Amino acid sequence: MPTYTIEILSHYSGMMSGHFPDWPGLSVLGRDHEDVVQLARGALEAEVIRYAKEDRPLPAPHAASGIKISVIAPAERVAADF
Repeated sequence: MPTYTIEILSHYSGMMSGHFPDWPGLSVLGRDHEDVVQLARGALEAEVIRYAKEDRPLPAPHAASGIKISVIAPAERVAADF
């Protein structure tokens, strides 16, 4: 199960954003910290599924600081559902 880091930033508008350093372009915008983490988990899971459908390898986790989010890769998800 790969684990990726999300970096969360507060914005002057009161919103918060999160992005994954290991996944360029993958980011979310939320109302608060919990919202960003929840949205980020869903976005990351969708991206992992898309990569699997396209038969692309997942990026290797490299980022060291931030909040860690683990996802179940599609092959692991099938096994976990039974």
